[in-house]
Amino acid sequence: MHNLKICHINARSIYASRCHNKLDELAVVASVHSFDILCVTESWLSSNVDNSCIPLSGYSEPFRLDRNSHGGGVMAYVKRDLFCTRRRDLEKPGVEIMWLDFKLTHRNRLLIAVCYQPPNSAAADRFLFRMCCSNVINDFLSDASTTILFVGDFNDHSVGKPFQQQTELFRLFNMFNFHQVIQSPTRCTNILDWFVINNPHLVINSNVLPPLRNLDHSLIFLELDLKFCTDFPSSIKCWDYSRADFKKLNEILLTAPWENIIAASPTPDAALTNITDILNQSACTCIPFRILESKKSTSVDAKPWINLTLKKMIHKRRRLFAKWRRTQCHHHRLAYNCLRNKIQRYIKDRKNQYNQFVLSKLDSLSTSRPNFWKTVKDLLGKRSYSNAPLIRGDTVHYDMTSKANIFNEYFTSISIAPDSIQSKILPRFHRCTDLFIPPLSIEPLDVYIYYYLLILINQKALITCLTDFSKIALNVLPLLSVFSSTSS
Repeated sequence: MHNLKICHINARSIYASRCHNKLDELAVVASVHSFDILCVTESWLSSNVDNSCIPLSGYSEPFRLDRNSHGGGVMAYVKRDLFCTRRRDLEKPGVEIMWLDFKLTHRNRLLIAVCYQPPNSAAADRFLFRMCCSNVINDFLSDASTTILFVGDFNDHSVGKPFQQQTELFRLFNMFNFHQVIQSPTRCTNILDWFVINNPHLVINSNVLPPLRNLDHSLIFLELDLKFCTDFPSSIKCWDYSRADFKKLNEILLTAPWENIIAASPTPDAALTNITDILNQSACTCIPFRILESKKSTSVDAKPWINLTLKKMIHKRRRLFAKWRRTQCHHHRLAYNCLRNKIQRYIKDRKNQYNQFVLSKLDSLSTSRPNFWKTVKDLLGKRSYSNAPLIRGDTVHYDMTSKANIFNEYFTSISIAPDSIQSKILPRFHRCTDLFIPPLSIEPLDVYIYYYLLILINQKALITCLTDFSKIALNVLPLLSVFSSTSS
């Protein structure tokens, strides 16, 4: 369990031949600061750029809302151990707001809107943008467990201005008691990049970070007091079956009031939960176990060329940037620019050194076959080919629906029978047997028992390792298996 860290960057093209180093530097910053969510505006992406071209180590495939390759667009990288769904039902055509729904715990829910409002937008476009925000706020504001966070580049100069000079969008946030967190300039002397949240008491820390490369927008980050569990358990229960008292365990399970438990449960899910709890409690009583603490590796998805020196340089650059913003001294600005350029060159050198090292390992005659392929995978990195493109003519298709339609049209075209075959009458086949299953009489309790036994057996629960209780289940299963096959 740890706090949630969110970062926003106005990238001005996240993918281009001249911007590969920008993505590398973003990976370094994300690794150094351990950001859980990276929100990107002005991604400048189109459907011609596949997700495999813009991977970020340690993060799932990005969520994208593209405009075209010449401007606009928003996207978000989410850590692999965070469960996130995209709410397309909340998005409106023509409005660059992408909604992400995070279910952190059973009591905490986070709804993030990654926003981009272009400068000099028409009044109609700003009204549509504002109405999209207002509709979602009205729908979710009454839910006390939901935190709503607007992130992005709003190109709005209302922060710090009197009420008469504020825009309708900023007044809308104030009307619903939303709080704008960032108080330092993000572009020149203006605060254009915002974190707007309805629960400001959850904010632990927020700050402005140095911009990447020669970008004119600084990075902003936010740390929220929203706990979430990762997919890596902190402890593992290890059972010692060699010293288990199965006789006592069978006695407990045979004397358990299963019928009363099922009858007292209002729903099948509640009954399943109660049965599972009794099985677990019985197992803890009769089977010795010990708790093993698991160690989560923090370097599984780290870039191999990122070293301690580079991380220290990143931290030093951040301190110089803060000093320059505080003093506005020309000398501090020169020192910051010098270190920024030094970091960019160091990243290139480190990547070249690592690539040369890997190539030398591949060229070595002493490299075994397993080491060879392991080195190749380390060099190529983890790539997902689940959404391979399909080329038809001069068009590249990435969408799963369009690819399925293309395959359907192709196989349909080659599977049409000739007219000579279509005109023939197909032979009639007779039944192989005249036997029928006699009528079955099944009580509702039998169906309940079979339902729960199937779920527990499929989940490899403790029931599979029991002796007497398994025999009881096997006596019921033949009859109910016939019922399952006939009713399905």
